[in-house]
Amino acid sequence: MAEIVQANSAVDMAEVCGYAWLMKSDGQSPDKDKDSAPPPLEKHDHATEEDSLTVAPEMEAVVSSINQAFDAMCQEGVLRYIRVAKTLLAARQSVSDADFEQLWAQTDELMNIKFDLNKFLYVGEKLGDIEPELCRNLPRHWAILYCLAQVERDVVRAAAKAGKIHRSMTLKEAEQVLGVSRYGPAGPSEDEDPAMYILDDLMHELRDLGLLIEGPDYPPDAYCFVREVEPHDWMLYLDLLEDDKGVEARAEIYLSPDTSEYVEWSKKFPLNVTARKIYDWMARCEKELDKPGFRSKHRVFGRTE
Repeated sequence: MAEIVQANSAVDMAEVCGYAWLMKSDGQSPDKDKDSAPPPLEKHDHATEEDSLTVAPEMEAVVSSINQAFDAMCQEGVLRYIRVAKTLLAARQSVSDADFEQLWAQTDELMNIKFDLNKFLYVGEKLGDIEPELCRNLPRHWAILYCLAQVERDVVRAAAKAGKIHRSMTLKEAEQVLGVSRYGPAGPSEDEDPAMYILDDLMHELRDLGLLIEGPDYPPDAYCFVREVEPHDWMLYLDLLEDDKGVEARAEIYLSPDTSEYVEWSKKFPLNVTARKIYDWMARCEKELDKPGFRSKHRVFGRTE
């Protein structure tokens, strides 16, 4: 049993230290939907045309190498999640009920899973033999992996090839694309936690309002959003309140695109808050920055003096 716990610990530490920090650009590879070639180098008086021709291919090789490393880390991050579920499934079949309950509690605390045990084991059962290359397109999210586990593998392959399944997809998108429910065929159970998916659904709705999910940690580990619209960029953090009594929103709104100065706001909302209500609250906060004398009323962070 100790070996199993240590294995799960190693999985989690590698996950936290590696994959999460590479999930930038809204979960997409740096060259996703963009021209991966670097911008042309400026020519200076001492640089010859031959110099520029020899440097550019080297830069392209570096960019290609970084993209490949990024894809490999994303793939490994999803595989580690699935291996944890597969390991627990094997343990469930080989250890006593008491030992397994202790193991599950330790794993849940270690990885902050916040997911139904039976659904968790189902992911290990159905996706335990998934081909590694397919995981490059999958999001590292327990509930979405559970949606993927409910359909035939060919459906997942085809949807990934068509770009319908991708790293930054939301839980609602997964349900719509795959035609399944986050709760499974039987629907929500009587003891289903109503707060479990609140932040996921807010993420989907906030994205429709122009806010993009941002790293270094990604759902379901953390929910951080950005909106880059002049003159004030936004950064929004969402967390569940203690005992899941509501949602706490923390906002950083920047004074201008040319400065790192920002003002902080925070507000607690009921559990049934809508994305539109959070968005409108941030819009009202933003208007405060355009009022005369706002510096005397609000503390400004990020000053460089």
